[in-house]
Amino acid sequence: MAGREEDDLTEMLENGWEIAGYSVAMLAAGAISHNILLKKGPKLTSTTILTQGESETGRIVNVLAPMPEKKKGFFG
Repeated sequence: MAGREEDDLTEMLENGWEIAGYSVAMLAAGAISHNILLKKGPKLTSTTILTQGESETGRIVNVLAPMPEKKKGFFG
């Protein structure tokens, strides 16, 4: 994802998050999914990075613990 202004993963690692797990999966057409589990105290987050060759095609961060607050109503 060229032109990305912020790098959440690097920022998290610089702020004391530790890698607690890592896996890689081969997807269709040679895409690769890098799955990183990050831990800091009682906080647990997963980051998934999808790559195709040398380019990044997607990135998502999911908070696992503590459980995110559920939004109420249409406007949250």
